[in-house]
Amino acid sequence: MKHFIQTPELHSIHHQLDVHKYNYSDLPLWDKMFGTYKDTDEFANHCGFPRNNERKLWKMMLFKDVYNDTEPDPSLKTEDDIRQGRNEKNPVTLKFPKTGMSMR
Repeated sequence: MKHFIQTPELHSIHHQLDVHKYNYSDLPLWDKMFGTYKDTDEFANHCGFPRNNERKLWKMMLFKDVYNDTEPDPSLKTEDDIRQGRNEKNPVTLKFPKTGMSMR
């Protein structure tokens, strides 16, 4: 299946922290043609932006670049909460048993 349509595992490589250079297309044939295909059967260990900056949706909606934004997110309480991805609306971080990938 993954040779015809991008699977969640392949897509996780595209969003992997500090990578963003593989698996651009939903159709792997294009990535194979342009040399941007990377094969995997497992989820990437960590996806998103540094410091959970992917949570700064309002800034992104205002076309602000949040990738290297160091301003703390007011919805997160402490440095430990930031590392663990916890806040008042999301008190628990789920882990996939096989890969250890966090889902918030």
